[in-house]
Amino acid sequence: MKTAQITRILIGLALVLAVSMVIPMPPAHAASRNGACDSGEFCYYYNSNNAGSISDFPAELLSLANYGTDPATCYVFMTKGRSGYNQCIKNSAASVWNRTSETVIVYYNSNYDASVASQAVAPGFKGNLSSQLKNNNASHRAQSTGEPPAHPGPYPPVVRTLHQEWAGEGKCLDSDYTGEVYMIDCNGGNYQKWIMYKRVGVGGEDPMVIQNVQTGLCLDARDRDWNTTEDVYTHPCNGGERQLWHDLGAGLDLREPGVRARLMNDYYNNCMNALSRGTDGVKWWPYLGDTCAPDGWGLQWWSRRV
Repeated sequence: MKTAQITRILIGLALVLAVSMVIPMPPAHAASRNGACDSGEFCYYYNSNNAGSISDFPAELLSLANYGTDPATCYVFMTKGRSGYNQCIKNSAASVWNRTSETVIVYYNSNYDASVASQAVAPGFKGNLSSQLKNNNASHRAQSTGEPPAHPGPYPPVVRTLHQEWAGEGKCLDSDYTGEVYMIDCNGGNYQKWIMYKRVGVGGEDPMVIQNVQTGLCLDARDRDWNTTEDVYTHPCNGGERQLWHDLGAGLDLREPGVRARLMNDYYNNCMNALSRGTDGVKWWPYLGDTCAPDGWGLQWWSRRV
């Protein structure tokens, strides 16, 4: 009897060991994530209206350039018993909840590339991704990180401050969460920092998409109203023609040090000018009311401060 009991025990242990060897282990990065959206986390949901399985990201994972697509190693939805469980999150999220204290930007492409689309998710926001980002999420970044990491391709994105030298003895292009764009004294803050992406092969001249570091919104041009100068603003990044800008000048690239150039909107073919408005003498305003001057009229010249 003892021999038979020992044999049964050994067989049982062998079966347990065999089963444990074939059960896939979760990726190492899953250790600090539990499928619940806790305070201080940024979370993706598989379904709209914050339904379905959850993929939660604590503070140390608030910036991720690539989610991966291999089921064995990718970031997945982790809430068991809900739709989407254990699926890779890349291009599979429909809604978000930002339970952190800072804005998190969701990107259409990997490596924080906003050249097609991006969405700035404000602290506390709970709801659906935009129509462009729904099921098109490939990376996310906390806005406070500022300079994006290395990016593939011939034109890595860079962060620059746009300085208007002729405007009130020098002003820097600034913006806010409402989409208003203006120029005030240069202060080095994130509202005055712009990420410049080159769209290789678009329009034949590699135009730029220009995204504000703080808000995550992209420099855009409104429908023209010849009675107003408020035609330059920021808008969620969508890769459209109105969000494409050319730095005019033979071989000039505003992304490089020591360069002064004009910024022409791809849609209107007009250059961004500086205009003083109001009596406080503090704010100047950009507008597209003039064609690009062949001689580089002073209020059309922009340079990089950093």
